[in-house]
Amino acid sequence: MRSRGILPQEGFDIKMQKIGAEAKDTLGAEIAMRDIDNIATKITNSYKKVAIDKVVPGEAKNTILKEMNDVLMSGIGTRELNPLGKKLYSAYKKASFDPVSKKATHKSEQALWKI
Repeated sequence: MRSRGILPQEGFDIKMQKIGAEAKDTLGAEIAMRDIDNIATKITNSYKKVAIDKVVPGEAKNTILKEMNDVLMSGIGTRELNPLGKKLYSAYKKASFDPVSKKATHKSEQALWKI
């Protein structure tokens, strides 16, 4: 019996890479969630000191988290490259140009965002 089952080695490697990428994304989301929760707790504790314990802790934290979410999710819905990103994209376009066939093989800026 092979540890990879009936999959060939290449298929097994791809499957493991997919599982690793999902685990990395999950870990990143959990860390971000924990950091945001810690920040909200610190703000709530400071708020309670200022308000002299006249607030309900859970209600204050929920209000703060809602306001943080509104701020974080506000803004324009499109992504744009900053000046350094534009410089790197320009170098990428130059590097992906084939002088023999005179064709560019680079992706558009919008296609790069979908990666």
